[in-house]
Amino acid sequence: MLKLTAITMNEIELERKLNKPFNKTFGGVLEESIELFKKVWLQGLLSALIGGLVMMPIVFLMYIPMIVIMVPLGLVAESGQFSEETSIGVAIVLSVLMFVFMICMMGVMLGVQFSFRAAFYRICKTKDFTNSSESDDYFFFLKKKNFKKLFVLGLYTMLIIVVGLFLFIIPAIILAVPLMYLPVVFSFNQELSARDLLKMSFKIGMKYWWLTMGISIVAYFLAMFVGLLACGIGIYVTMSFIYIPLYIMYKEAIGFSDENSIDEIGRE
Repeated sequence: MLKLTAITMNEIELERKLNKPFNKTFGGVLEESIELFKKVWLQGLLSALIGGLVMMPIVFLMYIPMIVIMVPLGLVAESGQFSEETSIGVAIVLSVLMFVFMICMMGVMLGVQFSFRAAFYRICKTKDFTNSSESDDYFFFLKKKNFKKLFVLGLYTMLIIVVGLFLFIIPAIILAVPLMYLPVVFSFNQELSARDLLKMSFKIGMKYWWLTMGISIVAYFLAMFVGLLACGIGIYVTMSFIYIPLYIMYKEAIGFSDENSIDEIGRE
């Protein structure tokens, strides 16, 4: 009973914070994002480059089953050693296994992306408040204790987007906005369960849906425009700017107080 009471109180605290006045205007969020980007553009670039290098072997692993299984299967089918019914049955089983494997690998890829994005947000906080380089650890969240949670978050994200697409484009767009908050919420609330992280992201995202969508669109076009001015290659430098407004929004909506009882959600 005490456990249930603690969880309820924490959820009430989250609602209280989300219902407080949001003092940042559209222009205020954008201006603060630009100022912070000046401090973290290098870290954003390094985070993207390191993350890309880590993702390369994972992408390569996705093609191994197709080479090891599908190619020999095709050769056997062409040889005519098995009946048509047997070949179709084996193909169906292998296709299902391949589909499950691809889903799992996509969950891994999204989880790895979350870890690097969360590390970047951690760096943003340090630069924002202290301008120190002590938190420049791009692998901070890519640790064994977080593997399962990152994988589940990746699966949640993929499942929600797929469901949204099956319901046509508009639901997918609506659901994509809250999902954008998952890395920043995870970065500052890593003790929460994957379910509570998703719940918190949706509460923030749906509360500030229009502001988040608007500022994200503007940030995207600003990043692309400024990057293209630098002969195109500058896009790699400016792309991290797209993520910074989400940090500013989270800081204003929830904050980072050490006494923030939201951080205790899921620990009970």
